[in-house]
Amino acid sequence: MRKRIVAVGFDLDGTLYNIMPIKIRNCGIVFQNFFKLGRLDFKDVYGRHGGIPRRDLYDGIAKDTIRRTLADAEYRVLSEDFDRLMDEQLTPDKFFPGALKLLQDLRDESRIVYMSSSVPQSTLEGTLRKLGAAALFSDILGSGGLVGAKGIEHSNYIRSKYIIPFPSQILYVGDERHDMSSARTAGIIPIGVTNSISAEELYDAGAQLVIGNITQVSGVIKGMESR
Repeated sequence: MRKRIVAVGFDLDGTLYNIMPIKIRNCGIVFQNFFKLGRLDFKDVYGRHGGIPRRDLYDGIAKDTIRRTLADAEYRVLSEDFDRLMDEQLTPDKFFPGALKLLQDLRDESRIVYMSSSVPQSTLEGTLRKLGAAALFSDILGSGGLVGAKGIEHSNYIRSKYIIPFPSQILYVGDERHDMSSARTAGIIPIGVTNSISAEELYDAGAQLVIGNITQVSGVIKGMESR
């Protein structure tokens, strides 16, 4: 018996929204300014830790650059400075072409469309409101909220809320290794998009299928439902 894809979850940065180069640059700026670091390849440093909750990300970067984790006060300052820089640069034109239409098309097909991100909950909600995209999601799930973390906790919440019998009726689209591995662990279908890393890396992390463009998601779903 064919199972309908009932819900589709998305990562934001690097998946729907083309902000990763700015995000990496701003992260480098706040770390370099705060710790008076010399020139570093922050693309490489960030890439080793991307896709995880911000506190874990920043502690990972700190271990690579200052050889220790952050104190709570240091983390707060870095996070606030980063949010300020990002807020100044958030504009709707940075959505990948076709991303917003895809979300609306999925909703028109009566599918549950939800956001599942490692961005802090309050920041994620504010970002989507500022971009005018919040209404396209049935649920906006970030890190540090009541639901828990991206992966099994977010998918279990969606399954419970909407009474979805099988985890394989949920598809998750992301662009980083952690997106694929956490979706695989949760039992939902991981779909990688090659906006940030290679197809080989996404497959190695657990992707069931890799696409080169976010607009291909509709075709992926139709193909799965036709089997």
